[in-house]
Amino acid sequence: MLALAVHSRLRASGAVWPAVRAVLVLAGAPCCLSAGGFQDGTWPGPASILMIAAAVTLSVGWSWRLRRLRRQLAQVQAEADHLRKELDRNTDLASRLLANVSHEIRTPMNGILGMTELTLTEDLTPEHRANLQLVRSSTHALLSVLNNVVDLSHAQSGRLQLEVCCFSLRDQVQEAVSVIRDRAAERGLLFRSEVNPALPDQLEGDPFRIRQVLLGLLNNAIKFTQSGEIRLDVNGKKSGGSLELQFSIHDTGIGMSPEQLALALPSDAAQNSRPPSGLGLAVARQLVTLMGGRLWAESKPGAGSTFHFTATVSVAPDVPGDRSVRGATPKPPARPLRVLVAEDNPLNQKVISSILLKRGHYMTVAMDGCSAVTMYEHGEFDVVLMDVHMPGMDGLAATRAIREKEARRGGPRIRIVALTADALDGDKERCIEAGMDGYMAKPIDLETMLRALEQPVEPAPAPASPGKN
Repeated sequence: MLALAVHSRLRASGAVWPAVRAVLVLAGAPCCLSAGGFQDGTWPGPASILMIAAAVTLSVGWSWRLRRLRRQLAQVQAEADHLRKELDRNTDLASRLLANVSHEIRTPMNGILGMTELTLTEDLTPEHRANLQLVRSSTHALLSVLNNVVDLSHAQSGRLQLEVCCFSLRDQVQEAVSVIRDRAAERGLLFRSEVNPALPDQLEGDPFRIRQVLLGLLNNAIKFTQSGEIRLDVNGKKSGGSLELQFSIHDTGIGMSPEQLALALPSDAAQNSRPPSGLGLAVARQLVTLMGGRLWAESKPGAGSTFHFTATVSVAPDVPGDRSVRGATPKPPARPLRVLVAEDNPLNQKVISSILLKRGHYMTVAMDGCSAVTMYEHGEFDVVLMDVHMPGMDGLAATRAIREKEARRGGPRIRIVALTADALDGDKERCIEAGMDGYMAKPIDLETMLRALEQPVEPAPAPASPGKN
């Protein structure tokens, strides 16, 4: 009956045929309708009307489903945008928390390590010296853990970057060896190292990251070796202007079973699902991969272990006389320096003053950035040690103010070196952009600090006697 009623209504209205014909086309039915009915001039019967009704119903149903799917898609996209914003916000909060934690830990570590290093320069009994050496090695281990946490966080967020510069391969190896040899001797271990004499010395790459991985693996070797020796071999394979360095660290320690080795350093295929068990090895693998190399190991229980890693660098022109002597305290400058120290922490002031006064330099302390700018304007100094975080005017603002005053009066440019507990990616760049000439992260390394400070300066009259103003 419904079909007959629809049939009568449609036949009475010729204007609906174009719409009916379009519905049939959309429904995929074979269309034999013209503007006035079927092509042979007849009107559709009840069966045809039922087909048309089914096609209309199907079209309306699909249209409704399509609108619902579009609403669901818009809702999913909105939720994804919200989650993405939340992730970005949480990542930013985590980065700021990590920066604050790193800063708060490095500040007391600076006092511990600085005073320990200074005390070790005094005449001590063998027992006291051994105790202080243990304090120093423990502090270095804690600093290594902190650096690894920071680097692993940067690697996971894709913010870990290399700083490419020209460096001496043998100087970098010697610098690492000078640190490790003393630690090995403290445990009664023999340490040997050899760099293939055929390798070029002047290279371009990231020497800090290479040394970081090398020191981490060497420290692990010492940690798990009770007796015997540690050996470092450096070789390489040259290809055009590039050089693939290979560092091999062999120890006579306890060794590892295949199961332990797979857990400590999973294969490349398994590392995504099961990262290295140790924090240091996880960071080392990330750094080595970033340098275009790989990290692997060989080990047997009771027979020691050998860890290898490669890094791709470029060969730089060998400039005679361009190498600096590392591993020893620099020679004092020709005259004492007048150093303005902008530092608000009393413990850090004590460490810095002890180092400078032992070296024969003169030191003036500013408790904040504003005082540092005023003292610079009314005094005569050769170099400024500028802390970044200070009450009131911080070190970055103080540096900009000093550079502006220099530009106005047209005087010589004073050397400003950042001394800060900020050691995350981008901190050094912010200091340089503010107008600083150097950057030192706390805790203070004696040799690094002296090298940063004791640059050649113009002759100038000095105060009558060393002291602290």
